[in-house]
Amino acid sequence: MTQPLRRFFTRFQNWVGVLVVFDFVVVAILGGLLEREQNSVPAPGGLLPLAQQVVKNKMDLIPQPPSPEHPLGTLTQQRDILVWLVEGARQALEFSLKASLISAVIGVLVGASSAYAGGILNGLVLRFSDALLAVPLIAVVVMIRQVQAVLFTRMTLNQILSIDVFLWAIVLVNWIPYARLINATVTILKEAQFVHAARAVGAGPGRIILRHLLPNAISPALVLLARDLGWLVILQASLQFAGLGVGSVWGDELLQGRNWIIGLGGNPFGYWWVWLPGTLVLVLYGVGWNLIGDGLDEALNPRIAKLWK
Repeated sequence: MTQPLRRFFTRFQNWVGVLVVFDFVVVAILGGLLEREQNSVPAPGGLLPLAQQVVKNKMDLIPQPPSPEHPLGTLTQQRDILVWLVEGARQALEFSLKASLISAVIGVLVGASSAYAGGILNGLVLRFSDALLAVPLIAVVVMIRQVQAVLFTRMTLNQILSIDVFLWAIVLVNWIPYARLINATVTILKEAQFVHAARAVGAGPGRIILRHLLPNAISPALVLLARDLGWLVILQASLQFAGLGVGSVWGDELLQGRNWIIGLGGNPFGYWWVWLPGTLVLVLYGVGWNLIGDGLDEALNPRIAKLWK
């Protein structure tokens, strides 16, 4: 693993991606500490309690430009955009890590197990994944919400509200690319000599998969994981902006300021602070993880690695 890491950190763009993501992590941690110190009251729906606090001395329905008190300006009711974006960094990291890691673990285990078993079982898993890919994500979100409504009579209100519908909708469909990637690789690797040697010494299927096959097949899944960490947050923010209410803080900030994107006389920069900072953080978050994903692809891909020698 030393060689791939050395190759990864010799690329300038990979350092840029790491530094961008590291900045978001630091902002998320500091934002969480600040919120605890101020003992803020959670807002309805769990979205950005600090940003929804209203300044006591003024109730202004017009977004205000940046000032010493609000460095990135405010939305309506004097909701601070900077606080909104800081809290959004924590929510974005938490959501993307949960959705991506759960999807990756499920997909990797299912793909490796079915490929090792082969035969009818492997065919059924692949056909089932094909069927799920045909279902639109929005339809999955609506379906899970309907199930959530049915369970309302059997669960407490807090239990119902704590279910992240969009997270589990993502997991339901996003494990499939991981499964298919690992499945294709393991199908080839299971006929390798080191696997036959492991069988010869009495290793069981579980040990062969976990100790021999996955370490040699996991590289494509790591690249996909890095890219998912970026695009899932952009997808969530896009659906939030569309009014689907999937819990994105950054998307909600853009949604709240949508009526002010075009200012007087059709000038898109009349109220630039209501859309430009939120758009930039989304772009930077996605670009940061994509740079890391591209760097991992170059460092872990054997065919590309030969060009480094």
